[in-house]
Amino acid sequence: MAKPEDLVLYRTTGGLGGPITPTKIENQDMISWDPSTIAGITISDLAALNAYDIQTYPQGTLRYVYGGTPYVQWKAPGGDFGLQVDLTGDGTFKVTDGAVESKYVILDVVVASLPGSSVDQNIGMAYLSNVLFDDVDTDESEAGDTEYRGFIVKNDGLDIMTNVIVYIDTSDVPPLPLVADYDSSGAFYLDVGDTAEYPLNGYVENEVTGEWLYFAAKASDGERLIIPSIGRGAKGTTPASGLEGHTITYRAPVEVGVEAVSGGAIQVIPSEDTAPVGTTFSYATQASALAIGHLDPATPDIDTNKYGIWLERIINPSARPIAAQKFTIRFGLDA
Repeated sequence: MAKPEDLVLYRTTGGLGGPITPTKIENQDMISWDPSTIAGITISDLAALNAYDIQTYPQGTLRYVYGGTPYVQWKAPGGDFGLQVDLTGDGTFKVTDGAVESKYVILDVVVASLPGSSVDQNIGMAYLSNVLFDDVDTDESEAGDTEYRGFIVKNDGLDIMTNVIVYIDTSDVPPLPLVADYDSSGAFYLDVGDTAEYPLNGYVENEVTGEWLYFAAKASDGERLIIPSIGRGAKGTTPASGLEGHTITYRAPVEVGVEAVSGGAIQVIPSEDTAPVGTTFSYATQASALAIGHLDPATPDIDTNKYGIWLERIINPSARPIAAQKFTIRFGLDA
């Protein structure tokens, strides 16, 4: 049976397309985490998805329980303790969160070194910068910019993967009803009632009018987003009036496109601000995910076990610096 963890993202040369390289994008490329201080237990890997809402929940908890057959449990940041995993001998163990199974931790265990009493350890984590794109420089920030990166996703497992899809997930920032009307032009405060889950700046969409709005900051009252005049009609949308009750949805600053692999490669673009030819980009949500189709097993190594993934990053003119936006590029498949 195909396993989601066998769907692996590989880099292309310089991120500008071309042949697949041997370099995977690993969890440790995306986040850092505290080492285990529980004797006999080493954290060898930790799913980057654990850090999805790191601004609100910056740490998980690793639980070791002594007595009889010792066992471990994992609670991801903001999650619940999952099923106990018995430590019956030395080895490597996968321990999952109780709410979201894909939020896991991989432990290397030496039983003889385990403590003689139970221990809970909080595991802090942090996102690493520039995993997919480089820094936005001053000129790009002032004028606005659109940049592209190409990757290749591959089935590294021994079973065929069916109905593979890719989409942008921002579900951790819930849609909210507009609290007060706003005009069709000019700067204003966008009142959504609660901005706690929003990043420091970014994009939202009025789902009724279709206008994208760039918010430069959050107001100090915790209820409103600050929309500058240059943030109106973002991403080429048409400015329009907003009415109380309209649905406001957080949007990531990216779009995604796909390209079939040929000869182990996708097309090469000459620069990061040149769009790949023939690739259509869209703001693909789970409901409108892009279909990749079936991916053959890793062996033999052929084009049909790979597919090209392109990301388009959108930088609004006069964008402010920010360390992290709250979104995940997510893949799905039928096991």
